[in-house]
Amino acid sequence: MTFIFLIASCSDNSSNTTVTEERSCDLSFPSEFAPVTVDLSYFVNQSQQEEPDPENDQFSTYYEVEELAAQANKMVFENSLMNLASSFISHGSRFANDPTFENGACVWESINPPPGLVGGLEFSVTVRGRSTGEELDWEIIYDGDLPDSGSLDEFRLITGRSSKNNLNGEWNLFVPSNPNEPALTYSWSIQSDNNYEFNVTADPDEFGILVVNYMKQEVDNNVTYDEGTGLKEVYWNEETNSGWIQDSQRRKCYDNLLNSECE
Repeated sequence: MTFIFLIASCSDNSSNTTVTEERSCDLSFPSEFAPVTVDLSYFVNQSQQEEPDPENDQFSTYYEVEELAAQANKMVFENSLMNLASSFISHGSRFANDPTFENGACVWESINPPPGLVGGLEFSVTVRGRSTGEELDWEIIYDGDLPDSGSLDEFRLITGRSSKNNLNGEWNLFVPSNPNEPALTYSWSIQSDNNYEFNVTADPDEFGILVVNYMKQEVDNNVTYDEGTGLKEVYWNEETNSGWIQDSQRRKCYDNLLNSECE
């Protein structure tokens, strides 16, 4: 997990010249769209060691927990629109011109990364950032190709807010069929390297998910997940190699990677 610090202040202390206003715009371009994801490193480490035999039914619950944790990450962060947002945010700072100061906001206009870096898409993005006390407010206007065919014309694709140290914040993604209500909202909160969480609510017709929540507290990990067919929850402990998976019917547990009775 990477901390991205957005040290910023867009102040409008001058009523005289445009030059003075432009020089006052020192807001940093956001360089990461999703600072918190499900930490799958525990499962990766298991696979690099003597991982239990997936064909052995004694380890079935462990593998169910691993599968749902990975699925939660995939459904949120490998979605085509989330991928697109992450792509132009991560590459945008390399191709953005210096921002101008307009109506109290810092504005980066006509950001268009080379198609080879963004899946062959041709588009232009305008990013507006505004300092509001202890927070930064964001708006991203998109013009160009979409990953799944079609295109957008000067469409407000994303709004958001973040603390100035980026330890908490929220992004809202919009779709043309409903431009006034977010189709997906992703929020995060970071306390330390090993204590953080994110929450996602989404339109299942657009994203295939309704809810994904994740919390990490040192070695304890918890994911709740709903595709619109019922809530599922998984937990795993990285030190004890124990965990469980629960749906509306039952809870199944494992201890030392082996299926076990739930206490």
